[in-house]
Amino acid sequence: MCDNIGGCLPDTHSTVTLSAQKVLEPDEVIAAIAHVLEKAGIATAAIGSELGFRVHGENGGDWVVDLSSPGGAWKQPSDPEVVERCKTTLYAEREAFSHLITEPERIEDDLKSGILEIDGERQALARLGRLLRSSGGLLKQRSRMSKTTTNRRFKPWR
Repeated sequence: MCDNIGGCLPDTHSTVTLSAQKVLEPDEVIAAIAHVLEKAGIATAAIGSELGFRVHGENGGDWVVDLSSPGGAWKQPSDPEVVERCKTTLYAEREAFSHLITEPERIEDDLKSGILEIDGERQALARLGRLLRSSGGLLKQRSRMSKTTTNRRFKPWR
């Protein structure tokens, strides 16, 4: 919607939809996972493993979460060997890492194509996936976070 002096109101509904479908930055994916784990609390201890995440490409990086701690204890190590020593490590290109949130149904295809790889015990990631699904799904979590962010970002015209 635009006014007659050149200003346009953002379409917040479309903005929310688009933000939920875009390729998320790695730190957004980590934030969404951390949010679910924090809500899960002591349930993370059932996974009881240290998981490493290495994202290649733009804004990539390394993250480690210790799931034996309630809600998970996160760190972003500067030593690349820390991630490689985890019992389970997920290596991903930026887009495939985003699929963990935006399009989890593509994970199998990403594994087959090699843009997502798992090294170590797959059972820990499977348990993490079940925990994330039981929380209402990451996409729903991300959509709720996007709606909150989007609504706060725009101020109404006067």
